[in-house]
Amino acid sequence: MPPLQPRRLVILAIIASVVLAAACSSGGPQPEVRAERVLMVSYDAVGADLAWAWIGDGTASEPDGLTGMAAQGLAAARLRMVDPTHTSVQHASLVTGRDAAGTGIVGNLYHRLGTPISELVSGFNATPAAPTLWQAARRRELKVATLMWPGADGGAPERQGDLGTLWPGPAVAPAEVVELLPESAASTGELPSYDGLAPLLWRLSIDLPGTAPAAVEVLVALLDAEPDGRPRYDAVAARTAAATDWSYAAEYEWLEIDFDAQGPQDPYPRRYGAWCKVLRVDRVTGGLRFFRGGANRLTAYPRAFEERAAAALGPWPGEPEAELVGDWWLDLDRGIDLDTFVEQAERLDRYLDRLTALVLAEEDVQLVLAYHSSADVYQHASLITEPRQWAFSPGRALAAAEGLKRIGRSVDASVAAAWGALDPRRPRAHRGRGRRGAHRRRHADAGGRRRRRRPHLPQPQGPRAGRGRAHRRGHDPAAARRPGPRRP
Repeated sequence: MPPLQPRRLVILAIIASVVLAAACSSGGPQPEVRAERVLMVSYDAVGADLAWAWIGDGTASEPDGLTGMAAQGLAAARLRMVDPTHTSVQHASLVTGRDAAGTGIVGNLYHRLGTPISELVSGFNATPAAPTLWQAARRRELKVATLMWPGADGGAPERQGDLGTLWPGPAVAPAEVVELLPESAASTGELPSYDGLAPLLWRLSIDLPGTAPAAVEVLVALLDAEPDGRPRYDAVAARTAAATDWSYAAEYEWLEIDFDAQGPQDPYPRRYGAWCKVLRVDRVTGGLRFFRGGANRLTAYPRAFEERAAAALGPWPGEPEAELVGDWWLDLDRGIDLDTFVEQAERLDRYLDRLTALVLAEEDVQLVLAYHSSADVYQHASLITEPRQWAFSPGRALAAAEGLKRIGRSVDASVAAAWGALDPRRPRAHRGRGRRGAHRRRHADAGGRRRRRRPHLPQPQGPRAGRGRAHRRGHDPAAARRPGPRRP
């Protein structure tokens, strides 16, 4: 595909002060008013043209989202960005007020003057030549949280706030798509299966190089969870070999596998998680196409904050798998489909929203800098507009454009969540069925396959139920009539 054109960023600065809002709207000279808190959120690659297009076509429909902010005058027609429009360059300028010449950060990866030609510097872990917002805030004895902010990597005192989360490195186990064939399956008496179909059981090994343990074994089972007289495989259960509780999912649904491990850079064991999806079930023969997401953890500082955040939110869900959806664009039988890719982006946005809300609710901070990458990752992997692109067809271009609108709705929901986190007393408009209902209204995936009726899966129980875990209920997957693990 031709290289993507550089895109600008939209930065939303939300001031948490009712008094300040009143002062701005009343007109005339006003006494100086100081905001109690400032939240600045960067949505990478959401250019002004894209943001206004989402507002204009109704994609941004949250009352407290982009459209609501624009209606209140909290919007600019366009931002003039520094050159080059790389993520690290822009974010260094945003927190220093200087262009690339002033910060010394001139690219995501660049050669620094006066150093060997083979020596390259990452703009994401380089110290700007100008002071940053968090340095200025600390001089005024204000506390700052940096949440995944590019350039605030924690590698030096001048590149971190008082607390923060860091963008993780590569997953300790990269994601993969596995084809599980019935002839290679064993069986198990641990899980029931109805209508005369014995459960099928596979054992998968997740290799963890440089990690203790060096591998984790995962059990994946396929069963008939519906005692309806029709022998059909319709549910998947999974757990690690060391666990006792199973997570359940139907076709096209997600479940999470988590485990404790000490990674190459971990001073002590942490909780890792891998979000997995049932991509396809052969309901008659028992074949299974299973996406096992990368194994990731939350990285934060100081340690006490990391432990609080990880306990509240769970492991870092990982970025959308751009390489795997790229495979799918070229061959629909490979990689992960567009639905799966967008669902990963939506999950990451919601995780970051909850992280921001957690910090605002429980931490004594006056300035919060937060970052979302979903629009940037999506457009790098799925911006299909040019007939000369290898993956181009009119149908694929339409699917890519619709996927970008879903990203727009996710960004819009994130903006609304930021307002709610800043001011919990702020009235929220009724959203009908809500985001979860809208997500379930889709009846066909990006490949055009009709979604089957969801079987009755076990009812989630315990504190982790909302994140996809379901406990066995009397060894009877059909005993719970309420739908099982909800979508993240």
